[in-house]
Amino acid sequence: MVDVSNIEGKLRCLRRELKLREKTYPRWVAEGRMAAAQAGYELDTMRQVVEDYSKLAEEKEPTLKLC
Repeated sequence: MVDVSNIEGKLRCLRRELKLREKTYPRWVAEGRMAAAQAGYELDTMRQVVEDYSKLAEEKEPTLKLC
């Protein structure tokens, strides 16, 4: 089982999820499985979550290499 208390691990997970959504949502929109507005909202929200968590992680552990 993965140690989810690890800040770096959580941030990697968030970034993976964002990449997956960025790859998947356009296809879903094209297939009619998701509205374009909803996809845009979800992607913008996830990008903000990644950005916010990156800032929090850097404040908590400034020695982390967060790229």
